[in-house]
Amino acid sequence: VLILGAANLLADGFSMAAANYSGTKAEIEEYEHVRNMEERHVEIAPEGEREEVRQIFEAKGFKGEALDTAVNVITERRDRWIDTMMAEEHGMPGVIRSPVRAALMTFIAFVVCGAVPLLPYMLMLEEPVLPATIMTGMTFFAIGSLRSYWSPTPWWRAGLETFAIGMSAAFGLVMVALFLSFPVQILSLFLDMDKPDSAHIVAYGTVLLALAALFQLGDAMQVMALGLLRGIRDTR
Repeated sequence: VLILGAANLLADGFSMAAANYSGTKAEIEEYEHVRNMEERHVEIAPEGEREEVRQIFEAKGFKGEALDTAVNVITERRDRWIDTMMAEEHGMPGVIRSPVRAALMTFIAFVVCGAVPLLPYMLMLEEPVLPATIMTGMTFFAIGSLRSYWSPTPWWRAGLETFAIGMSAAFGLVMVALFLSFPVQILSLFLDMDKPDSAHIVAYGTVLLALAALFQLGDAMQVMALGLLRGIRDTR
């Protein structure tokens, strides 16, 4: 269980980190491409770009002298002018994340949160199922509580909300309990238990069901970790 669980954890962590690295790098390249385009426009057709700034602020309610002042202030500095066009025209504010940092944060979050269901197995508890489930729920609550640092929602409400969403999304928890508590009954639905070789199949099937339950817990924690990172803008 531990070997396969750790393998699944590391494989998922590396794959998500790699995907996040590629996605963040593509985001940066897109931003730089659009910014270079705006810089060329400002250089080649400054009056046309100035008129675009005027239209943007006019749509925001600026009029007369206030509008003229806003346009002059924005366009008197080239970097401010381009930053404004990037944010207002293209919806691309100049907050660029590091691809390496985004990948690293994703990997760490996946490993830390996804390892929670494995801890009872690492400690070699006699009955690891219930502790793993309880610890998973506590981790959901903790992740939600952390969200209150970036949200006006009270920590307890954010924690309960994330707990409820996580547990609902992890419908797998019900399946986990079934897989681990009633493996023989589940397998008997697909086997003729009177056949001589059924005992061997049940033995292997019980292990596989336990692994499936463990993977569901780990994947649920990883999804919640990714949601937290999205909330604090560490990843897309």
